[in-house]
Amino acid sequence: MSDFKAVYDRVLQAQADRDVIMNEIETAMAEGTPEGDEKALALRETLDGAQKKVVDLETMYTNMQAVAKAGKIAAQFVPVSSTTTETAIQEEQAEKVMALAAYNQLSPRERLAFAKRGGKIEDKE
Repeated sequence: MSDFKAVYDRVLQAQADRDVIMNEIETAMAEGTPEGDEKALALRETLDGAQKKVVDLETMYTNMQAVAKAGKIAAQFVPVSSTTTETAIQEEQAEKVMALAAYNQLSPRERLAFAKRGGKIEDKE
């Protein structure tokens, strides 16, 4: 999965560009003159465009993260390999009843696995 660094960098750059325009408007308005007011009003459309770009890029970044996360969730429900499925089938088909003599020949791990599968021991004497 991608970390979307390039997209996030573009969001940050768009936010910085918007902030520069906002600072220019504030500076123009701080002049307190009709010319300053005109400069600020002239930058209004530029600010609107910059804000739209920020919102669009943020939305795209958020959507890409959501799609990537959805893909991870789906992967949790799909077997990663056929080995897992084959092991489960073998365990289901393994015998559930075993003679005591055969059980005594198993290693401790094999005995535990047999017990976890719900195995039962028959004492055939």
